[in-house]
Amino acid sequence: MNETDTPTDKAEYEGLQQRIDALYAEIDKLENEVALINLKQRAIHQEHRAKATTALFVGFQEWDSQLLQAGIDVAAEAEQIADRVHALRGTSPAPTFLTLDDLQKAYVLRILNMCHGNKSLAARTLGMSRSALRRLVERYISEPIEPKAQ
Repeated sequence: MNETDTPTDKAEYEGLQQRIDALYAEIDKLENEVALINLKQRAIHQEHRAKATTALFVGFQEWDSQLLQAGIDVAAEAEQIADRVHALRGTSPAPTFLTLDDLQKAYVLRILNMCHGNKSLAARTLGMSRSALRRLVERYISEPIEPKAQ
């Protein structure tokens, strides 16, 4: 305000300033509401993800149980396949224990298979990023079945 302003200009200016302050207060209120909605949405998303993961795990256990009831022993079949691979390679079977890398490979590929190749779902189920899962899958798939030429 300058000295030449009339009292009505001053009152109008103060009225406008009050309206601007009220609008800023309303904007702050709306921003807080949006933040609260985002937090609630994130909590709901995490809850749904946990439920989906639990359902997937329970479904996997039921699937294993149904296979065993049908007389299909997945572990025994995996052992037979391993024996055939060793026969093809001309190597002796591995000891009765598996390395952590072998266990990780089997688990990751099994989860990926359960997710029908959906890498995003498999990565969430495994608790890793999609890019980390992609690197693991590339490493596992690129491993040769036949021995390398020397």
